[in-house]
Amino acid sequence: MITFDESQGSTASCGQDLLALDSALEELARIEPRQAMMVESRFFGGLDITETAALLEVSEATILRDWRAAKAWLAHELRRAS
Repeated sequence: MITFDESQGSTASCGQDLLALDSALEELARIEPRQAMMVESRFFGGLDITETAALLEVSEATILRDWRAAKAWLAHELRRAS
């Protein structure tokens, strides 16, 4: 599980999780570039729905839909990688 709290697990496990997330995001960027940009903006950039929609020049409804789809896809890929 991806976590940034060192008390939650070993460094090696966290490192492996981050590598799996990076790999999954690279694959998502290949098949759904907008969804990958949206995940990076929200997860790493801390942008909210409105800010992400403005950045990507799409509606908030599109961001919400993409967010649900991307989270489900990434969760599936991360489960598969572990």
